[in-house]
Amino acid sequence: MERIAKDETVGAVSCYSVEQYNRMWDTYDIYKVVSICDLVDHLFGTDWSKHPAYEETGCSIIRWCKENDAAYYSADRENFFIGAACDQAKTEGKSIVVVEDLS
Repeated sequence: MERIAKDETVGAVSCYSVEQYNRMWDTYDIYKVVSICDLVDHLFGTDWSKHPAYEETGCSIIRWCKENDAAYYSADRENFFIGAACDQAKTEGKSIVVVEDLS
């Protein structure tokens, strides 16, 4: 698995692409990976002191994922793997995944 490019966007949010080998088809699948921090900055600005409450933030993130046909992946640092995020996106039939390291 490797990063391809950082200078891409999905729904006006910067992302990077990741290639993941698909053993079944002997091909590479490409996933666009969006950092939760970049997404939250896009939705609410970079001044985190002015962000809305957790519930509203979560609803906005879910809405963005639905509007952009993106999966959402989160895990604590010890269990956080971009490959697992791409696997989750694949399972959900998506090529975009928002990732959050819960540490």
